[in-house]
Amino acid sequence: MPAWQDNFDKRLLEIMQERPPEDGALRILEAGGGSRSYIRLPHQMHVTTIDISPEQIAQNTTSDMAIVGDLATHDFGESRFDIVVCWNVLEHVPEVTNAIQHLVETVDEGGLFVVRGPDPRSMKGVITDLTPHWVHVRFHRHVLGRPNAGKPGFAPFPTELEADAGPELLRNAFAAAGLEVIYEDRFVGDHVVSLKQRYPVIHALYSAAGWFTRVFTAGRYGSTLSDFVIVGRRRSQAHETGLRLAG
Repeated sequence: MPAWQDNFDKRLLEIMQERPPEDGALRILEAGGGSRSYIRLPHQMHVTTIDISPEQIAQNTTSDMAIVGDLATHDFGESRFDIVVCWNVLEHVPEVTNAIQHLVETVDEGGLFVVRGPDPRSMKGVITDLTPHWVHVRFHRHVLGRPNAGKPGFAPFPTELEADAGPELLRNAFAAAGLEVIYEDRFVGDHVVSLKQRYPVIHALYSAAGWFTRVFTAGRYGSTLSDFVIVGRRRSQAHETGLRLAG
């Protein structure tokens, strides 16, 4: 298990131990979760997954409820969740801030909103944004060794990679949606690790391109830390009212 994943799992467990679920079962929404859940906790969990791809949902055998729908517009009714997860999802969403605002409405007070994804300003993000989808498919098939890549229901999916899907602007979106950032980490993602292991020469060129990009953009773009995870906690209504009165 990568160090970042181990650190994230441990911190998430610590957070949930501070506020255990009242009925003993964690209510989790995997927004754009597709075929699996990415949350590993020793708690009893009731997992709802929503994904726009019926093929992805058809592969899902672990969720208690699976919904084919758009995470940015689906009406969840009175459903509320202890944890809402967007795991490698927001890079595929055209209006990230609106999607977050919509999903946060389903987070219970004190609940968590988890985002994991690629940093649009990293070298990986820059290359992804500048290359067509068929290049991403070839990478998944030949570098990551996934022969079904690009077929219906299989990653990679078309990428939007809007700027507000990155950690810097996500903090602003979190604050606007009433979320307090309580955990954040940046790391080298699995795709880059696989590239280094299987094609070290290409990885060396990738690293060199990152160095030049950082130099010419004064460090704004080209980071080798390609991915991030960020966790926000939804403030209580009383806390929000206090902030408005103080303002």
